[in-house]
Amino acid sequence: MTRTEHRPERKVEVADLISAGMIDEGAILYARGRRAADLTATVLPDGALEVSGVRYATPSGAAKATTGGSVNGWTFWLLDRKTKRTLKDLVEEYVDQRGVDADLGA
Repeated sequence: MTRTEHRPERKVEVADLISAGMIDEGAILYARGRRAADLTATVLPDGALEVSGVRYATPSGAAKATTGGSVNGWTFWLLDRKTKRTLKDLVEEYVDQRGVDADLGA
């Protein structure tokens, strides 16, 4: 029996995407869904999101606060309304480009 080498997984944060030049601080994200159609979040320099003047440390925290329920913020926040491209799509690109062993279930 052989042992396979495994790198430890880590979570990719919005700050990683900013550092990689994949998203800009000040970028506007759009909420998914008809009831939240007018809701936006602003990406802050440290990777936090601001929604209606309130700062949230994670995309999921911002999504949960706006919907009132448990929500995966990585799939809730859209980069573009037309293409429906999500933050999770961007994380997957980051992982592919950098060969990072990351937890994509975030």
